[in-house]
Parts: sequence; C-alpha cells; structure tokens
Amino acid sequence: MSVNPYEARAGANRLLTNLAQTEFMMPELVLRILFPIAEVGQMGGLVPTFESVWDGTEEDDARAPGGNYNVVDDDWGSRPYKLDGRGLKYQIPEEKEVDANTEGINVGERAVQVLMEKTAIKLEREQALIAGTAANYATGHTAALGADEKFNTASATPVNPGETLRAGNAVVRNKIGRDTNVLVLGDDSADALAENPFVVDRIKHTGRDSITMDMLANLYNYQLAVKVMLPNTFKGLALSAYVDPRILAAWQPTNQGADLAGGFRVPYQINRRITRFMASFGFTYTYQGQPRMSNRYWDEDTDSWCYKLKFNRSAEATGVDNSNKLIFGYLHTACVV
Repeated sequence: MSVNPYEARAGANRLLTNLAQTEFMMPELVLRILFPIAEVGQMGGLVPTFESVWDGTEEDDARAPGGNYNVVDDDWGSRPYKLDGRGLKYQIPEEKEVDANTEGINVGERAVQVLMEKTAIKLEREQALIAGTAANYATGHTAALGADEKFNTASATPVNPGETLRAGNAVVRNKIGRDTNVLVLGDDSADALAENPFVVDRIKHTGRDSITMDMLANLYNYQLAVKVMLPNTFKGLALSAYVDPRILAAWQPTNQGADLAGGFRVPYQINRRITRFMASFGFTYTYQGQPRMSNRYWDEDTDSWCYKLKFNRSAEATGVDNSNKLIFGYLHTACVV
C-alpha cells in the first residue's frame, strides 16, 4: 500500500508507513491468513461473498464456428460493510527522546513497533471472535466433541483425531468443492493434539523430540497448521472459550503460500495475489493506504513528541452462504477435557 496524494497532504509519513505495512509482521499472530488485508476506497460499501469455489459442474465449452457461446453464471453475492474508525498515538516526552537519541534508539521506528503491536493484537482478537464463534457457522459446519471424543480423553480407548478432522473436511468439500487446507488450533487444542496417542505413534519414528505445527500439517495433509496465541482476557472479555478448546479447519486460496516461507511472516499490507473478488474464508477490509503513520508533531501541553497510527478496518467473513453463515470452514469445539 502506498501513500496517496490526499494522505500526503494530511501529513502521512511515507517511511514510517512503509515500516508499519511491510516490516512489522509479529509471526505469533496468525489469523490474518484467514482474513488477508483488502483495500477499499470508502468507509462503507458492499462485501462480495461466495457460496462455493467450484460447484462440481463442468461447463461444455465446445462451440461450432458462428455458434453461440455457452454462458457461465457467477454465483457471488454481497452484503453491506462499514469500516470501524481505529487509531492510536505514541507520545514520548522531550527528555526521554533525548535519552533515546543518545542511546541510538530510532524513536520513529520504536513508535511504529509499539503502535502496530497494540493494534495487531486487537485485530487478532477481532478475527478470533469471528472464526471462533460457533454461531457464525452454517448448520452442520460445527460440532462439539463429546466426553469420549476429546483429543486428550482419559478413556481407555484414545480418540483418533484424523477421523474427526476428515469428517469435518468432508462437510466443507461437499459444500464448496474444495478440501480444507489450513488448520487453526487453540493453544490447549494444539497441546492435546500433539500428545494424542495416535499422533505420537505416527510420528515417533521421525527422530524428533517434539511435535511441531508443520508436522501436524503434513500428518493430516494441510498446507498450513498454526496455533493461535492470544491472552485469555482483553479488557474483561474472556477469549479462552473462543480459542483454546477449538480447532478450525478452513479453505483459503493457496496464493498466500509464498509469504509463509521460513515461518509465518505476513506483512500488514495488501497481497496483490489475492483480491477481495476472490473466494476466501474472509478478509480484513482496510481503508486504502492504511495502516498509516503520520508525521510526528510537537504537543505543547506535555512537551512531548507524538506519532499517530490510523488503521480503519473491518474483519469480514466472506466464505458464507446466503444466510451469511460461514461454510468455508468447519469448527470443532470442546476438543479438550
């Protein structure tokens, strides 16, 4: 994302904005793989939604010279969206800035790091509340595991997680025509899966002392497995119920794969290989040019230098049916004892 002429006149700082968008990544925040950033040019409009990736039909493209062309229907729909106004300010007293400069600390870069970390964690929570809420899913796309079905059950007969994941995948494949390819695990669910007897038995000959997310992805034929690492509470809102005991298997465009080489390092900018007119589990709609850092300014009342970050956005589920219920994933809840 670049700073447009209007934003330049409004005091946008191109260097700090570039740092916010391309250099800040915070690999432990993972849900933007399901909600990649999509730029929009207004604070409200329509969200394209998709009921399938492939409906299972083959179109006959045979055509005689001079004959009619067969028509292909596009089944995308839409619903309204409205961006939420978001912004934070970093303020450093004059005396502290002098000390920072003496120590060789770049205060502008520090402001970007602090502000982006705060807003990125907030965005991760916004996305978690969408992806981790069972009520957001279509009928048949979520299920709570029973007492003897949990991945860390104390039952004499251990549960095979592969059977549970394959059942959920079949539901998604039958609905949208694609297999789930991303596995998102809550912290507790990831630990239970890694210690499950079936998983341990299948991986015990690899010579590894611990089971990684990559190993789980390969074991169950997913392009990517990631663990959500959110604090359990945020301003009094309990989030453990939306994350820890849950596992989400979802389909996402594979175009993002190159960004994941060497670890989960996805920048907070638009991915030109994915547009909001492509089928996706979701998107984070962001006002063009944002997240955006402004030029620093002097606050006379506090004798401080100030840096502002603007990040107007709205996380939106787009892989939904005509009732706006998610169908591009299957949410397994109550996965642990």
